[in-house]
Amino acid sequence: MSGRKTIMRCIQKGLTAFFIGLLSILLVTPSSQAIDIRVYDYHKAIQRMLNKDQKVVLGVIVDKVFTTSTGDWVESWRASIQHTQMVDLQNSILKYSGFNDYPKFSLVDRAGIEGVLKELNFQQTGYLSPKDQQKIGDILGITHIVFETYSRFPASAPYSYTDQADFRLVEIKTSRVLATDTVVANMKEDGSWTPWGFKTAPGQ
Repeated sequence: MSGRKTIMRCIQKGLTAFFIGLLSILLVTPSSQAIDIRVYDYHKAIQRMLNKDQKVVLGVIVDKVFTTSTGDWVESWRASIQHTQMVDLQNSILKYSGFNDYPKFSLVDRAGIEGVLKELNFQQTGYLSPKDQQKIGDILGITHIVFETYSRFPASAPYSYTDQADFRLVEIKTSRVLATDTVVANMKEDGSWTPWGFKTAPGQ
């Protein structure tokens, strides 16, 4: 009897370790540092405005997180991505852009944006109308927003995925989309990721 209990405990430990490992794979994302932000078209569009001495008060918003997968992990994954991608996007702009050298550039604090999004019930609707964008601009003084849509698609191999991040730079005053970019990364069966790469070369 004691031998059977020992075997059962070992099986339970093994299953627990397996599911913890699986969950960690599902929640992880490829590193946002794998590609230099300065080659993005939206970066170049901001650079052109600053070179013309235009004021750019920038906000970043992860407006949609999408996956075709199903399971109990999806909501936790979506909430995790919503937060980490917003943090990563802000950090990438601060670290790689060089925009802080321009006196007419500023990046709005993430907490301020999240507060306004909460007022607009963004978490419930997942949608920002041009009117909502104008309200964000009026409250926080934002002139432009970089929106990111993050998607995860299952690949053919078990426990492997393709993640895609779509960016668009929007001018608040006119609601015009000034630039777009799309990057992809693939998670392999062993849980490692390929570096982010452009789906279409910038400028095409």
